[in-house]
Amino acid sequence: EGGNLNPNFKAVIISAQETVILERPAVGVSISFNNESVTSYVAPASGTINTSVRFQNNMRDKLVNPKLEVRFSGVALDESSVSVYNGGFYDSVANKAIWNLKDAKGVGELLPGDNGSVSFSFASLPEVSILGSRDIKLEITLSGYPVGEPILYVKENRSVRISSQVNFSSFVLHSIGPFENTGPLPPKAEKETTYSATFSLGNTRDNLSNAKVTARLGPAVKWLGTTEAGENVVYDEVGGVITWNIGELSSGSGFSGPAREVSFKIGLTPSISQIGIAPVLVSGITFSAYDTFAQKTVTIVNSPLTTALPRDPAFIQGDDIVVK
Repeated sequence: EGGNLNPNFKAVIISAQETVILERPAVGVSISFNNESVTSYVAPASGTINTSVRFQNNMRDKLVNPKLEVRFSGVALDESSVSVYNGGFYDSVANKAIWNLKDAKGVGELLPGDNGSVSFSFASLPEVSILGSRDIKLEITLSGYPVGEPILYVKENRSVRISSQVNFSSFVLHSIGPFENTGPLPPKAEKETTYSATFSLGNTRDNLSNAKVTARLGPAVKWLGTTEAGENVVYDEVGGVITWNIGELSSGSGFSGPAREVSFKIGLTPSISQIGIAPVLVSGITFSAYDTFAQKTVTIVNSPLTTALPRDPAFIQGDDIVVK
């Protein structure tokens, strides 16, 4: 039989009871982003998106001169980030990647049942430079000539949504900051030294809802209060858990508008078992929120804060190590 003009043809399966008609494309095409097969993929700004396109000839005849094209559109795309593999070529003028597909023997045709895949990667521009839509759209087209038939096209469309970029910093100070701190530096065993800890948040685009930060005080660390009366900060002595209930983190916070910040005072009274180390003051520092645009939960985990104070101008090496 010859090929089929319709990109969808029907395979008929006869059973004892009934005839079942299955629809399947003449050429199957599937796309995955970082190993996720979704119609709309959510990615962070500037993050590399490794993409794979799989294809299979489902026809009874071969497909001659098969070609695969991926056309990119959207101002968020960083054109310089596009890398194309498996013998493909990126045409930056037309903004598309092109592959002339071949079978296992290097012949430009796909026999019935032949399948394969090609891959490429790309990224968005840094979040702050994206002024328009943050969707990157991909139009995937596989074309070729079925035996004795006109050219056949199979098209798929996908999109990549760039999520909000949250800048979450956490740090500790002693010589400067919102509190007057006391106690020896380096800290001494069984003597209290106080510190100021700060959490600061910025958000480039899109309002985030249900935002909060949680953290936990380290061993031998005492909660001594917070500064920002307008922020909802709760300390639970059971487990030493700090919860900053932010609620909505507005777009532009920390960029076009002021950052959201809280500071709190803590006191470390080291045990003699901590002599010779830099104790952990705050750990498990985690930000979470819901990005309403990307429809995805955003989570950031910061490193624990210790008595090492890289942001304190008076700090010198060794001031973090507990002495006798």
